[in-house]
Amino acid sequence: LAMLNGQEHIADLIGNMTKVVRYNLSDPLALVAVEEEVRIIRQYEHIQKNCYRDRLCFSYDIAPETLDVMIPKLVIQPLVENAIFHSRNTEEKTIRILLKITAEDHVLCIRVVDHGREADIGRINQYACGQRESATKSLGVRNIYERLQIVYGGKAGMCYQKDAAGNTEAV
Repeated sequence: LAMLNGQEHIADLIGNMTKVVRYNLSDPLALVAVEEEVRIIRQYEHIQKNCYRDRLCFSYDIAPETLDVMIPKLVIQPLVENAIFHSRNTEEKTIRILLKITAEDHVLCIRVVDHGREADIGRINQYACGQRESATKSLGVRNIYERLQIVYGGKAGMCYQKDAAGNTEAV
Protein backbone atom coordinates (compact mmCIF):
# COMPACT_ATOMS: atom_id res chain seq x y z
CA LEU A 1 0.00 0.00 0.00
CA ALA A 2 2.84 2.37 0.79
CA MET A 3 4.33 1.82 -2.67
CA LEU A 4 0.95 2.22 -4.35
CA ASN A 5 0.50 5.51 -2.53
CA GLY A 6 3.94 6.80 -3.53
CA GLN A 7 5.46 6.36 -0.07
CA GLU A 8 8.63 4.54 -1.11
CA HIS A 9 10.41 5.55 2.10
CA ILE A 10 7.80 3.76 4.22
CA ALA A 11 7.83 0.71 1.91
CA ASP A 12 11.64 0.56 2.16
CA LEU A 13 11.54 0.85 5.96
CA ILE A 14 8.94 -1.93 6.23
CA GLY A 15 11.03 -4.09 3.89
CA ASN A 16 14.09 -3.67 6.11
CA MET A 17 12.08 -4.37 9.25
CA THR A 18 10.68 -7.53 7.69
CA LYS A 19 14.16 -8.79 6.76
CA VAL A 20 15.52 -8.15 10.26
CA VAL A 21 12.54 -9.84 11.95
CA ARG A 22 12.70 -12.88 9.65
CA TYR A 23 16.42 -13.19 10.29
CA ASN A 24 15.94 -12.89 14.05
CA LEU A 25 13.21 -15.54 14.13
CA SER A 26 14.81 -18.13 11.85
CA ASP A 27 16.97 -20.91 13.31
CA PRO A 28 18.51 -19.21 16.37
CA LEU A 29 21.29 -21.82 16.64
CA ALA A 30 22.52 -21.38 13.07
CA LEU A 31 26.03 -20.38 12.13
CA VAL A 32 26.19 -17.62 9.52
CA ALA A 33 28.94 -15.81 7.66
CA VAL A 34 30.12 -12.51 9.14
CA GLU A 35 29.02 -10.95 5.85
CA GLU A 36 25.41 -11.98 6.53
CA GLU A 37 25.49 -10.56 10.07
CA VAL A 38 26.88 -7.28 8.71
CA ARG A 39 24.14 -7.15 6.07
CA ILE A 40 21.52 -7.44 8.82
CA ILE A 41 23.31 -4.77 10.87
CA ARG A 42 23.15 -2.41 7.89
CA GLN A 43 19.40 -3.04 7.57
CA TYR A 44 19.02 -2.49 11.31
CA GLU A 45 21.05 0.72 10.96
CA HIS A 46 18.63 1.93 8.26
CA ILE A 47 15.68 1.34 10.59
CA GLN A 48 17.37 3.13 13.51
CA LYS A 49 18.43 6.07 11.35
CA ASN A 50 14.76 6.53 10.56
CA CYS A 51 14.17 7.02 14.29
CA TYR A 52 17.26 9.03 15.21
CA ARG A 53 17.80 10.82 11.88
CA ASP A 54 21.08 12.77 11.90
CA ARG A 55 21.79 11.84 15.53
CA LEU A 56 23.01 8.36 14.55
CA CYS A 57 26.35 7.82 12.85
CA PHE A 58 27.60 4.34 11.97
CA SER A 59 31.15 3.48 10.95
CA TYR A 60 32.38 0.13 9.71
CA ASP A 61 35.93 -1.20 9.73
CA ILE A 62 35.65 -4.79 8.56
CA ALA A 63 38.63 -6.75 7.33
CA PRO A 64 37.70 -8.44 4.04
CA GLU A 65 39.21 -11.77 5.14
CA THR A 66 36.63 -11.99 7.95
CA LEU A 67 33.54 -11.90 5.73
CA ASP A 68 33.41 -15.68 5.15
CA VAL A 69 34.06 -16.64 8.79
CA MET A 70 31.13 -18.52 10.31
CA ILE A 71 29.80 -17.21 13.64
CA PRO A 72 26.70 -17.86 15.74
CA LYS A 73 23.77 -15.92 14.38
CA LEU A 74 22.73 -12.77 16.27
CA VAL A 75 26.04 -12.15 18.00
CA ILE A 76 26.52 -8.64 16.65
CA GLN A 77 23.03 -7.11 16.33
CA PRO A 78 22.19 -7.22 20.07
CA LEU A 79 25.52 -5.53 20.84
CA VAL A 80 24.74 -2.78 18.33
CA GLU A 81 21.25 -2.43 19.79
CA ASN A 82 22.69 -2.06 23.31
CA ALA A 83 25.24 0.48 22.10
CA ILE A 84 22.53 2.65 20.57
CA PHE A 85 20.26 2.31 23.59
CA HIS A 86 22.95 3.21 26.12
CA SER A 87 24.38 6.07 24.05
CA ARG A 88 21.15 7.88 23.32
CA ASN A 89 21.06 9.82 26.59
CA THR A 90 24.64 11.03 26.58
CA GLU A 91 25.61 14.68 26.53
CA GLU A 92 26.71 14.38 22.92
CA LYS A 93 23.99 14.91 20.37
CA THR A 94 25.30 12.35 17.91
CA ILE A 95 25.25 8.65 18.70
CA ARG A 96 28.40 7.17 17.20
CA ILE A 97 28.67 3.44 16.65
CA LEU A 98 31.73 1.68 15.25
CA LEU A 99 31.62 -1.94 14.15
CA LYS A 100 35.15 -3.25 13.78
CA ILE A 101 35.89 -6.84 12.79
CA THR A 102 39.43 -8.14 12.47
CA ALA A 103 41.21 -11.48 12.36
CA GLU A 104 44.65 -12.11 13.77
CA ASP A 105 46.38 -15.45 14.36
CA HIS A 106 43.17 -17.39 13.58
CA VAL A 107 41.17 -15.36 16.11
CA LEU A 108 38.16 -13.34 15.04
CA CYS A 109 37.66 -10.14 17.03
CA ILE A 110 34.37 -8.26 16.86
CA ARG A 111 34.18 -4.83 18.50
CA VAL A 112 31.12 -2.65 18.87
CA VAL A 113 32.23 0.74 20.15
CA ASP A 114 29.98 3.57 21.33
CA HIS A 115 30.65 6.86 23.08
CA GLY A 116 28.59 5.95 26.14
CA ARG A 117 30.76 6.64 29.13
CA GLU A 118 28.38 5.75 31.97
CA ALA A 119 28.44 1.96 31.50
CA ASP A 120 29.35 -0.05 34.60
CA ILE A 121 31.80 -2.39 32.85
CA GLY A 122 32.35 -4.62 35.88
CA ARG A 123 28.62 -5.16 36.43
CA ILE A 124 27.97 -5.88 32.73
CA ASN A 125 30.81 -8.41 32.58
CA GLN A 126 29.57 -10.18 35.73
CA TYR A 127 26.06 -10.32 34.32
CA ALA A 128 27.22 -11.57 30.91
CA CYS A 129 29.06 -14.58 32.31
CA GLY A 130 26.40 -15.49 34.89
CA GLN A 131 28.10 -14.20 38.04
CA ARG A 132 25.31 -11.70 38.68
CA GLU A 133 21.60 -11.48 37.88
CA SER A 134 20.30 -8.57 35.84
CA ALA A 135 18.08 -5.98 37.48
CA THR A 136 16.19 -5.72 34.19
CA LYS A 137 14.58 -8.31 31.96
CA SER A 138 17.31 -7.82 29.33
CA LEU A 139 18.91 -11.09 28.25
CA GLY A 140 20.85 -10.10 25.13
CA VAL A 141 24.37 -9.94 26.56
CA ARG A 142 23.97 -13.14 28.58
CA ASN A 143 22.50 -14.97 25.56
CA ILE A 144 25.46 -13.95 23.40
CA TYR A 145 27.97 -15.14 25.99
CA GLU A 146 26.16 -18.47 26.47
CA ARG A 147 25.87 -19.13 22.74
CA LEU A 148 29.58 -18.39 22.28
CA GLN A 149 30.34 -20.91 25.03
CA ILE A 150 28.08 -23.55 23.47
CA VAL A 151 29.67 -23.17 20.03
CA TYR A 152 33.31 -22.51 20.97
CA GLY A 153 33.67 -23.51 24.62
CA GLY A 154 36.66 -21.92 26.32
CA LYS A 155 38.04 -20.74 22.97
CA ALA A 156 35.62 -17.79 22.88
CA GLY A 157 34.93 -14.94 25.18
CA MET A 158 33.11 -11.69 25.46
CA CYS A 159 33.72 -8.67 27.61
CA TYR A 160 32.99 -5.00 27.90
CA GLN A 161 35.83 -2.55 28.36
CA LYS A 162 36.71 1.12 27.97
CA ASP A 163 39.05 2.35 25.26
CA ALA A 164 41.65 5.07 25.75
CA ALA A 165 39.04 7.79 25.07
CA GLY A 166 36.59 6.34 27.62
CA ASN A 167 34.26 4.90 24.99
CA THR A 168 32.46 1.65 25.78
CA GLU A 169 33.53 -1.40 23.77
CA ALA A 170 31.78 -4.74 23.54
CA VAL A 171 34.50 -7.17 22.45
